[in-house]
Amino acid sequence: MLEATFLALAALNITVWIFLASGARIFLKTPRTLGVFNKISGAFLIAFGTALAFSDARQK
Repeated sequence: MLEATFLALAALNITVWIFLASGARIFLKTPRTLGVFNKISGAFLIAFGTALAFSDARQK
């Protein structure tokens, strides 16, 4: 259940980054917004990697 939740959030995160990379930066009003999103997604990816590592360790 936890892994499925993290995978769904990772897919959402990747979708948002593809949206931003395709020229959607006009929708972000300031570069600060992009910086905040960058920090949040970075923290999420660290949490995602940690959760997967603990999940693998628990299954073995």
